[in-house]
Amino acid sequence: MKKFYYFGIASAVIYIFAVILGGLIWPGYSHLAHAISALTMATSPNQIIMQPLFWAYNLLLIAFSIGYYRWGNRKFIKLSAAFLFLVAFSGIVMLIFPQDILGTPLTTHGLIHLIFAGVAALSTLEAMFLCAIGFWKNNEYKNLSRISLVLGVVVLASGPFTAIAPTALPQFFGLSERITIGSFIVWLFLASYIISKQEKGTIK
Repeated sequence: MKKFYYFGIASAVIYIFAVILGGLIWPGYSHLAHAISALTMATSPNQIIMQPLFWAYNLLLIAFSIGYYRWGNRKFIKLSAAFLFLVAFSGIVMLIFPQDILGTPLTTHGLIHLIFAGVAALSTLEAMFLCAIGFWKNNEYKNLSRISLVLGVVVLASGPFTAIAPTALPQFFGLSERITIGSFIVWLFLASYIISKQEKGTIK
């Protein structure tokens, strides 16, 4: 898996494509208010299209995390990869156990979804901050360390609001979730891209 970084780039691109496409083909869907995971709910009118795309995203993320782990030569980088694997694993569990419709009683499937959403959120932060620490003293990847730190802080700041938004400000839940998850997806793309350029020797 010498070119593992391509899995990360593809994973990020597929995720963005899936979210945009899901909003376009679902009349009445609001990126401002609705959760991304609503696109894969059993009641989603386009679940047959959305499920494969999000499966592809998570499987590619698993492939990237494995390659990232093998490539990493420092403890913190390997730990970052391990938490990234946990993010993808949690994403697969959430696909198997889709979220409940907002405003309906909590089901067992919905509870499992919420638990692993929390696992994914915490693992995302760990992956990004451990990446920042792992590359901090590496001049070749100094920019990646800074990017990881900045975007990690954005996720840390927006995460709590995303957690309370469904009840406190449901009209902005989709926006807050996209800031949080979007920051992670941007990080994933940039990390993969920077590693690919560095490995090819085009970044000095």
